[in-house]
Amino acid sequence: MALAMKRSLRPLTSLRFLAAVMIVIHHSRAYFGYGNWLGTRFSLDAGVDFFYVLSGFILYYSYREFETPRDVYNFYVARLARIWPLHFATFLIVLAFLPAPWGPPGNAAREAITNLLLLQAWSPQFNYFFSFNAVSWSLSVEAFFYLLFPVLICRWSKTWMWKLALCVAAIIAILEYARFTPGKWMLEGMPVDPTAFIFPPVRLLEFALGIAGCSIWLQHSAKLARLPVWSATMLELAAFVIVGLVLYGMTPFLSVLFAHKHIGYAAFWWFDECGYAPAMVVLIILMASGRGLPSRFLSLQLPVRLGEISFSIYMCHQIFLRVFAENDSLAAFGGKKAQYVAFWALTLLVSYLLWEFIEKPCRQRAVRFFAMKQTAPNVSALQISSAAD
Repeated sequence: MALAMKRSLRPLTSLRFLAAVMIVIHHSRAYFGYGNWLGTRFSLDAGVDFFYVLSGFILYYSYREFETPRDVYNFYVARLARIWPLHFATFLIVLAFLPAPWGPPGNAAREAITNLLLLQAWSPQFNYFFSFNAVSWSLSVEAFFYLLFPVLICRWSKTWMWKLALCVAAIIAILEYARFTPGKWMLEGMPVDPTAFIFPPVRLLEFALGIAGCSIWLQHSAKLARLPVWSATMLELAAFVIVGLVLYGMTPFLSVLFAHKHIGYAAFWWFDECGYAPAMVVLIILMASGRGLPSRFLSLQLPVRLGEISFSIYMCHQIFLRVFAENDSLAAFGGKKAQYVAFWALTLLVSYLLWEFIEKPCRQRAVRFFAMKQTAPNVSALQISSAAD
């Protein structure tokens, strides 16, 4: 498979930053107190849901078939080069700036090996899936998506229906199993089985819906590109409204759902963490063409650059929160408002540095060194294809 140079979907790159901001506010509001109004009314942790859907969309946009085993190998090289260098860098930052046991108490050596191999999300134990840099559990899930991607897209146009049905069936089976097992830990006063939203197979539907969304967009992208600007603008704004309503309406929906005697905590947590994917698909499809005013704004250089550093923002923000909780170093900036500004400034600065000196160069060098050169896509093509995934 020779990967042709493809147009960079700049609005989707910028949307990554908005998703990262949602997650940072979700995690930081307990420390600073800012964002509580948003956090109690909107499901801010749905940013992870968006990342998974977008990943499926962008990967299918970039790789629609694999002709040889060498192409599959080069795909795996490119994907690991995308996520593992920053994962390892933040792992080292945790070791350097946080005291042992670097997460929930357990066997640090085993947890480190599991974490570095991106297998932590397969364990139901708190001290594994939240070990070291806790947010890296999502990379373990992403690595599972990468592993299955060549199988998922094989003859996609003829097999998409039963593949999506298998994803749904797997979720139902896993949630039914979790319903009859006691919660392993408590979150917001309710027992939680991490199988419901951290176990990689239970998240596969989000990724598959992203692939389906890209397939739909590719079929209709020419029509969307010919829409009048104001028509496209109204559709894009409507997509944002739909996502906002879903984020706002999930809590009352869950209240009704949980009142049903046959629905357990596992289904509650799955919908709360993973139930936003259809709305995310609509938003991504309508923003991908860059036709309306919102997507044109998101195609500007500053939003795109913020989107490019969003992975680093996601990977480093919680480390800072843990360091500040340990030593109260932000107190030097004064009150909570000044501390919050300092936290964001530091997060953005360090994220840019990680992107500039870890993400980009390590990805390029890894691809050049490990890819099979006879048919490997050039690095610039890989950079374009991975700008938003």
